[in-house]
Amino acid sequence: MTKVKTAKKQEKIVALVGSASSSCNLAPWDNKDIEIWTLAWREVKRAERYFDMHSLNPNHRSKRSLPGPEYLNRMSVLPGIVYLQEEHPEIPNSQKYPFDEVVEFLDSVDPYANGVYFASSVAFMIGLALYEGYSEIQIYGIDLLANDEYAHQRPNAEYLIGLARGRGVKVLIPDTSAMCKFPYIYGYDDEMLVETLSIELIEKHLRDYNQQKETALITLHTCDGAIQECQQLLGYLRSAKRGHQIKGAENG
Repeated sequence: MTKVKTAKKQEKIVALVGSASSSCNLAPWDNKDIEIWTLAWREVKRAERYFDMHSLNPNHRSKRSLPGPEYLNRMSVLPGIVYLQEEHPEIPNSQKYPFDEVVEFLDSVDPYANGVYFASSVAFMIGLALYEGYSEIQIYGIDLLANDEYAHQRPNAEYLIGLARGRGVKVLIPDTSAMCKFPYIYGYDDEMLVETLSIELIEKHLRDYNQQKETALITLHTCDGAIQECQQLLGYLRSAKRGHQIKGAENG
């Protein structure tokens, strides 16, 4: 009897992309089989979904300043879905984030689970990916390091990553990312030695980034000079052309 071959079900893979330099450049921009989600205010090469979970309601209790018309216009022309707390009339591609549905799903994973645990936009992204049944979540450019303003958001993100892995979802985190990592093994490693090595490594990164900054500034100044030169040449040529046309008209 001939066995009937069944088509292999294509995996749903999503890459969540932030802007941390440790790994954002590793995102699979050219792999169209992987959907990319990012933050609405980030400049990226490609994305299918964008997220801004801050309130755009002027009466909201948050003290965060509301975005200006430029930002609203930017979101309105993004080439994909923009998830907000509520649909916005000036952003035709906006959709209301399915908060209740995601919370209900996260509540259901365990009798004692608290589904209302969102400390960052990244958490909302992971929650939606789990709710929609993605089989693999890749994370790029998201570190939430202890020494920056997003450190308090990290436990929530790592909790959701652990929840995903516990449910059989593959979660790819590049080796260069700080997520789900710690500088030493408690009780096994020399904490002071590891701290020293970490400081030396960070100082090296700092020197490298400063060098990259200097190189970029030199390139920027060179481009500015070239732009000014081109503008001057265009001005001369246009003036000369106008003068030639006027002279020709006088001779006519």
